[in-house]
Parts: sequence; C-alpha cells; structure tokens
Amino acid sequence: MLFRSSVLGVTQGTVTISAQSGGITGTLSYPITPAVLQALSLSPSSPSVVAGKTTSLVLTGTYSDGSKSTSLGTVTWSSSALSTASVDTSGTVTGVATGTATITAAVGSVNTSVTVTVLEPTITSIVISAVSNAVQVGSTLALNALANLSNNTQKNVSALVSWIVNWVSGGSNSDATTVATVSTNAAAGTATLTGAGVGSVSVTASYQNVTSNALTIATTCALKNYSSTYPASYLGIHEIP
Repeated sequence: MLFRSSVLGVTQGTVTISAQSGGITGTLSYPITPAVLQALSLSPSSPSVVAGKTTSLVLTGTYSDGSKSTSLGTVTWSSSALSTASVDTSGTVTGVATGTATITAAVGSVNTSVTVTVLEPTITSIVISAVSNAVQVGSTLALNALANLSNNTQKNVSALVSWIVNWVSGGSNSDATTVATVSTNAAAGTATLTGAGVGSVSVTASYQNVTSNALTIATTCALKNYSSTYPASYLGIHEIP
C-alpha cells in the first residue's frame, strides 16, 4: 500500500520524517532550504518627478514559494542618465533635468527597471514689482516678474510674460497706451514701462495660465529746470553804498 504526505517547510534546517504502518517504521531526513528570489518589481511602474524634486520607488521581491517581500538585503540601484535623474541607495529618485531615465534595481543576478519621466517645474505664482510706483512722462521704469516654481525655486520671467496694461486715469479716450506702454527685451530678460501721458495705469503679468499681482503706476508731468539771470533791481535787491 502506498501512502502520500506533504511537508511544509517553516524554517531553514533539516527535518526527520517518520511513518509507521503495521509495526514497520520508516524515516527520512528532509532538508528545508530557503525560498529563492525569482523576480523583482518596482512601483509605481511609470513614475514621474518634477526637476529639483524627489520621488520614491518601492522594490518588491517574489520568491519561489510564492511569498513577496520588500526586505531584500543589498540592493544595487543605478540610473541610465544621471544628467536627467539620479537614484540613491534607498530608491529615492531625484529629478535633475527634463527628459527620461531608466532606473534599475538589482539583487544578486535578479534585476528590474522602470522609466522615470522628469517634468519641467510648474509655475505656482508670479510676483511683479518695480522700484517705484511713479514715472515721469517720457521716462522709463524697469518692471520685474518673478515666477515661483513647484520645486521651490524662482525664475525671472520678465521678458516671457504677457504684460497687461489697463487704463485707470488720464491720457485720452480711456486708452491705456496714451498713459503708459510696456516693452520687453528677450536677450536681456528685462521689461520696461514708458510713461506716455499724465495719468495712471494698472499693470499685471500673465504666463502659462498664471496671473500676477497688480501694480498701479502713476505717470507724472516731467519737471523742467528754468534758470535765468535777472538784474538785482528787478529782484528788489538794492546795493548799499
């Protein structure tokens, strides 16, 4: 008669199995070996990160007994393009510049990889400023536009934004261009407001669907310097002999 039985390994070692039938006993020494790592997987499977920011990858191992674990001992991490994204020993990926990079994790001879996409930082807000809130007609005033980015950095966008000048007062026919105009210099990355007529305007800037705060700029009449020489008698001044 043939009897069948199953053995469930609990811990590594050697177990002795005994079976008895009709006064006959049989024994068998059976080694319990550790489960073997068969595959690795990374999550998320399609990661993305903003340049200047970090994201974490989770490495999971699947073993020969069907079990899964994230405790895998020594893991070797690498990036195919360090100029785009880097990765540290814990699987934390840092975006360096826009583009894609392949991140690989290896445990012994078993490895897996994912492609990480590094995105351009997005603009969270735009702040515009000027050294003064007034400018004389015919003179210029430098305008500055600073974008706050999602990676906690800032970027000068003075020449990139669309400057919007709205009439407040003065000029003619409620036309803002008769009070002040704004021009930009892409090469220098600057913006300049020029006073065209006495009055005031409200200036804002817009870029990538983000609108800045508003500045009210007054345009004033240019002062002229008169100097003349008059006779002392004309000024009512008399010499004392």
